[in-house]
Amino acid sequence: MITVIPGDGIGPECMAATLKVVESSGTPLEWETHSAGRKVFEKGINSGVAPETIESIKKTRIVLKAPLETPVGLDPKGLKNFKSANVTLRKLFETYGNIRPARELPGVPSPYKGRGIDILVVRENVEDLYAGIEYMQTPSVAQGIKLITRKGCEKIIRLAFELARAEGRQKIHCATKANIMKFTDGLWYDVTRAVALAYGAKFEWPNLAEGIEASLQSIGILRMFDLEQFDQRDHVLFLLLQLLQDVLLLLGQIF
Repeated sequence: MITVIPGDGIGPECMAATLKVVESSGTPLEWETHSAGRKVFEKGINSGVAPETIESIKKTRIVLKAPLETPVGLDPKGLKNFKSANVTLRKLFETYGNIRPARELPGVPSPYKGRGIDILVVRENVEDLYAGIEYMQTPSVAQGIKLITRKGCEKIIRLAFELARAEGRQKIHCATKANIMKFTDGLWYDVTRAVALAYGAKFEWPNLAEGIEASLQSIGILRMFDLEQFDQRDHVLFLLLQLLQDVLLLLGQIF
């Protein structure tokens, strides 16, 4: 038994096709459908997730979810307290790791066709700016809090290294802006380096050696997608905080 959330926009269409595939496979799977997103917001539930949906997930412990809509800026009544339904679900169930592959698919045209693209992005899912901690300092000044914890860093970084081991990936690239955000991204940088050393990782500088190699760098997003710098035989894995990952995966759609 799983919980199914059809979602908003193209979500119901995508979910119907997905469930058709599941049924055609002959998998003995049952599901119960619940709501989150736009319809729930319209009922005045500012979390975007219906109580019965939460109870279903607690029971089934598995969710198949389509895209969910979140109001942008002010809602029609001028309120600002509507939260992202996705963020609500992540926080409630502590789904701290988001694993996003970008692979070349046979028969699908793309600008990088023929290069054997096989990149995996591991994204921290509940901290950073997407923790959604923000307020108005004055009527003209808004402030958002970038929240990074040592425990949160350690969990997602260890997940990335375990995944690299399991999939035989030779390189992990961790992007930071620790040169500017010295406390938040600085903590992320320090913990990444400590965990990498604990896994026996070899750093790109000064020498490249056998085993998983870790690259810690303050790096521009566009340069990250200069694929000429990556040997795809290394099966690259990117380890990123939320905001950087969002930009990177949008670019990754060109694959």
